[in-house]
Amino acid sequence: MTEFTMQLPAQALFGAGVRNQIGEQIMRLGASRALLVTDEFMLSSGPAEEFKGLIEGAGFECTVFADVQPDPTDASDADDDATAADRMVDGLIALNEQLQVPRLGALEQLEEPRFEANVAKMAADALASGSPARNPVVPTEEAIIDLYKEAW
Repeated sequence: MTEFTMQLPAQALFGAGVRNQIGEQIMRLGASRALLVTDEFMLSSGPAEEFKGLIEGAGFECTVFADVQPDPTDASDADDDATAADRMVDGLIALNEQLQVPRLGALEQLEEPRFEANVAKMAADALASGSPARNPVVPTEEAIIDLYKEAW
């Protein structure tokens, strides 16, 4: 598995009632919506729904993703790297569907000459959007073109 570093503007709050500050924390991060990542037990037993209500009550959109393994271990015995990677891909696909992220199906419809004529502009547009700059590794235009070609 490839090692990487992810840096988040994290802050942990502890104490009675700090959950009521969740709206302020989302605002501090400059976000307009939240993704609440949890497991099925936390969703079915109430805490996740409570936090979702607090987030929405503070005026933010909230999407709940509850398809994670509860209390994962370091190795999760039966999970090797390939199984973990497959689970991650399946989870990302499910999350993208839940968030209604457009799929790359439109790329499949393109004839090769049209795709080749537009792929550089698509990569430039992706860089100009600012999204890659918020990632731990900022890709080059060539790397984005390679990703588009692999997806196509």
